[in-house]
Amino acid sequence: MFKGLSLRTVGSMRSKILYQEEKAMMRKALVLAVGMLLLVVGWAQADDLNLGGNYTSPIYMMLSSNSTSYYDNAAGTAGLGGGSIGPSSLNGNLLPWVYCVQYDVTVTVPGDYSQTAVNNQGLLDGVLTPNAVNIAWLLENDAASAAGNPGLEAGLQAAIWAQTSGNTLTIDSNTMAGSQISGAINAYNADVGALNAAITAGGGSSLPSSQDYVSDFDWMTPSSGGTTVYQGLVTVPEPASLLFLGLGLIGLPVVAKRVKRKLNS
Repeated sequence: MFKGLSLRTVGSMRSKILYQEEKAMMRKALVLAVGMLLLVVGWAQADDLNLGGNYTSPIYMMLSSNSTSYYDNAAGTAGLGGGSIGPSSLNGNLLPWVYCVQYDVTVTVPGDYSQTAVNNQGLLDGVLTPNAVNIAWLLENDAASAAGNPGLEAGLQAAIWAQTSGNTLTIDSNTMAGSQISGAINAYNADVGALNAAITAGGGSSLPSSQDYVSDFDWMTPSSGGTTVYQGLVTVPEPASLLFLGLGLIGLPVVAKRVKRKLNS
């Protein structure tokens, strides 16, 4: 192939060929990286959240300090409506459950919120949710098993609100005992008890970093594009996003390895 050419010329030609191949591989890596960046940025951009009309109600809360029933002025009632809200979907993907995080703001159901902001950092309205790590721990351990059981869902929802309030709120056991939701009080006590036990086992006043599940969930601020502030919600990531992210994470090392092999050859 290189007959009649000097070794210097052959070496120069080989270097040019390798350079072009390296450029091509780097372009592929760059395209893949940009695609992943757009995907990640997309999680913080507007998503279409559709909330169903089914939810758990009434859930009664009270102030921990003086056992006074919590009255939600925004909703105009002492009994709150909460998760799980369904059937709900995010960008057309059915969600197994959706829970309310904030307790002093309402969200209308059923409803479609086409400008919903979604992230995996525990942010609602751009602000870090109080006790987000504790809330994520509750969801990680109890959301799946509570699905479809009104008592377990009500207990978990009340436990989430207790964490969001900084434990200034607790479930109103006396009022809940007379409600139609059976098992909510026991579920609440079990959820909160397990959380406190996990914190104690961690040897401190908070959960260990190994039990920080905040990034495992989608924290959603519903919006229809107007100025109305709606209640912040939380769910599990939609399957499509997980698939694309997984493909991207798999693809990047492959491209990097090929580039390294070319450079060393």
